[in-house]
Amino acid sequence: MGFYLNVGSQECRATLVSRFRRAVRKVWRNTCDYGPVQGARKVAKAIAHPIYYRRTYRVYRANLTGMKVPPRSASTLDFRLLQEGETDLLAQIKKLAEWLDERIEPILQSGGKCIVALDQGKVAGFNLISYQTLHLPVVQFCGGSGPAPLPRT
Repeated sequence: MGFYLNVGSQECRATLVSRFRRAVRKVWRNTCDYGPVQGARKVAKAIAHPIYYRRTYRVYRANLTGMKVPPRSASTLDFRLLQEGETDLLAQIKKLAEWLDERIEPILQSGGKCIVALDQGKVAGFNLISYQTLHLPVVQFCGGSGPAPLPRT
């Protein structure tokens, strides 16, 4: 038994066009954000991702003793949970992170939460919380037996 894909179907063409447009937006955004050289590197990594998968996690620490904290100013940010039916905010979130385009609704429908930071009604940032299982295939600690020394300033 084989897999048959009817490329001539309207649904298939719509899916292919949607994926192509998303890829073009991603390449454009990477080029604008990181420049042509780094953007090309990111495209090459995305193409090679199924073959070569590696992720580096960096954990930093800082010595905050003696640090002077500036006084708080009046913030214009409003933090709250995203509610059902707020499609305008959902569209802004999808524009900020294209990789969430098809993933955010299933996460929210399965009980996940999304905390949004609003600056005068526009999304300034967000944190998507999923209560599903998280799998980190490899988290490797590189270094000695103790914590890394603080960098000199």
